[in-house]
Amino acid sequence: MENTFLKWTGGKNWFVKYYRNMLPQKYRRYIDPFLRGGSVYFYLEPKNAIISDINLELVTTFIAIRDNWQKVYETLKFHSRKHSVGYYYRVRNMKPRTSATIAASVSLL
Repeated sequence: MENTFLKWTGGKNWFVKYYRNMLPQKYRRYIDPFLRGGSVYFYLEPKNAIISDINLELVTTFIAIRDNWQKVYETLKFHSRKHSVGYYYRVRNMKPRTSATIAASVSLL
């Protein structure tokens, strides 16, 4: 079961896969202080939610996709065309400056 666009260390995809029956069916507000890849959030699709994470690159990635997914997509296509081991390490060592380039870099690594 894959319900998030981003795999992240400490993610809860395993929880959704094996224990989704333990998740509440009704609630007023979904709160997740450790969003990571957002597996539970995307599985539940809550109408009212507060989501957060301490990792600034991760938060920037979600905001970039929300606000300008087209630019993130174009940047990912650019990375895909240049794909190689050497290019991976160059991107890993880069300091991206825009939210779209941060999101595309985080998604690659």
